[in-house]
Amino acid sequence: MKHLQRLRSRFFYISLVLVMSTCFFSMQAKAFISVADSVQKVEPLYFMNNTPINAGYMKKIDPTIIASVNVLTGKGATQKYGRKAKAGAVDITLKTEATQFNEQDSLVLLSEIKESKNTNDEVPTFPGGQAAWNEFLKNNLIFNFGTTQIPRSGNIIISMIVEKDGSLSNIQLIENTAARTGEEFVKALKKSQTWVPGLKNGKPVRVVNTMGMSYSGRPILR
Repeated sequence: MKHLQRLRSRFFYISLVLVMSTCFFSMQAKAFISVADSVQKVEPLYFMNNTPINAGYMKKIDPTIIASVNVLTGKGATQKYGRKAKAGAVDITLKTEATQFNEQDSLVLLSEIKESKNTNDEVPTFPGGQAAWNEFLKNNLIFNFGTTQIPRSGNIIISMIVEKDGSLSNIQLIENTAARTGEEFVKALKKSQTWVPGLKNGKPVRVVNTMGMSYSGRPILR
């Protein structure tokens, strides 16, 4: 009887050790996968003519218009771009003629690029995407109407050209039903940094970009 109890106790002990070992290694495996996933998500920064771009955009650039590619790693990357470049940085410089203004360059409509099936076509964007664009407007769209009566809602439509070098030109206010908000929007755009230019067949093109903003409620007066 005592011998049977010892066997049961030993069996229970062995089972408990196996269960604890399994749990331990399972936790270790999950931790390892979690760390591996976080490491995989860290990507180098990409720049084209000092303008930040993403990896997808970089892959669409026609190699024949690239003048040089400089890969920065370690301290070289972090000293230039800060801690956000701890995974490295890639600086791409295009040939001058690729972004230089030419009177013979035709204008491309934004809709033409959006509807294109060419995988090397890309619409122009504000550096950093929508989140960065919202932050830019938040910091630069300043309302200062004093006691001027302003409507509680309205629409603003602006047309502009994103040049091959990412600069903005021919900014025009097409529709403005929100008092002087439209003029403030134009002023903000003129302060804008260089945009990521649109691509056609992997090459920068001049793009006519029409953008709108709906206004609702009374803006904060500063």
